[in-house]
Amino acid sequence: MYLKRKRTENFIHYNWEIVGPGWIAHDMANALIQEDVGVYGVASGHYSSTKKFFEEFSIKHVYENYQAMFKDGNIDIVYNATPHNSHYEIMKDALLHNKHVFSEKAIIINSDELEECVEIAKERHLVISNGVTLFHMPLFKELKKVISSNCLGPVKMVQVNFGSFKEYNVNNRFFNPNLAGGALLDIGVYAVSFARYFMKTKPDIVLTTMIPFEKGVDESSGILLQNKEMEIVIISLTMRA
Repeated sequence: MYLKRKRTENFIHYNWEIVGPGWIAHDMANALIQEDVGVYGVASGHYSSTKKFFEEFSIKHVYENYQAMFKDGNIDIVYNATPHNSHYEIMKDALLHNKHVFSEKAIIINSDELEECVEIAKERHLVISNGVTLFHMPLFKELKKVISSNCLGPVKMVQVNFGSFKEYNVNNRFFNPNLAGGALLDIGVYAVSFARYFMKTKPDIVLTTMIPFEKGVDESSGILLQNKEMEIVIISLTMRA
């Protein structure tokens, strides 16, 4: 893994850049500051919001656009908190400028774009990571240990029901196909990750259905997964209940 920052006693310090200073980026900035890592710089597509963010957190480096940010050789890791539809472009550009990328979900909106970025990362010895919180929650780690011990027997079925109600608003990004809206890309990432976490191997059978919102995105989705061990997953998602 290509990392190049200074070492202070037993702690290696990396310079983090935040892209997309929205509400989730505020949580990330607070976490980095709390862990005494800090935020090296911030950039977005709208300089006014960027300026407000760097003033709030006393960030030393602010960039007028992503391109200017990526040219800064002092940046090690790019935290991408922009809407889903821009993840691919930002991630690819960051990787081509030798930056590691930590991305909010959904990491990218289709597998072809993700595989391209993974290949670039491998070639340049860089790291791509996705911020799916449940992988780091003590509860799920303990459940994993219990299931792995086989004291309850083998996994036969995983059922996930996830509803995250969004108020009716055709202009909201959650319902905008151009901004990669819909239940699958918003909450489905968590549901599929949860199910996959408890499956022995990846599924080789995938069946889906959905109910469209008037703008065309999936307001509700049903997903059926099955792997070679005959483990079955049933997932129900909705943004309207």
